[in-house]
Amino acid sequence: MTAYERYLESDHWRCLRKAKLEFAGYACNRCRSMIDLHVHHVYYRRSWYQCQLCDLEVLCKTCHERVHRINSKKMEKARYRNAKAFSRYFRREDRNVCARY
Repeated sequence: MTAYERYLESDHWRCLRKAKLEFAGYACNRCRSMIDLHVHHVYYRRSWYQCQLCDLEVLCKTCHERVHRINSKKMEKARYRNAKAFSRYFRREDRNVCARY
C-alpha cells in the first residue's frame, strides 16, 4: 500500500471528503450529476495533511476521468516540448559561452 493510499484511508481525508461533499450539495461541480461522486485534488500541498477544502473539487466519475485525460495530454505535450528544447543543438554563441566556464 502506498503512502497516498494510506492517506486516503485516514480520518483526516474522510472528514475533509465528507465536508467537501456536503459543501457541494452531493453533486458534481461541473455537470451537477449526483451519481458516483469523487473528490478530486485540484491542488496538492507539500503534505496531504495540509489539504484544505479549497484544494478539492467534487466530480462525478465521468468528469473526473475527463479531467485526468486532459491533464495527461497537457503533461505529454509539456514533456515533448521540454525534450525537444533540450535535444536541439547549441548555437555557436552558446557553445562559446559554455566553453568559458
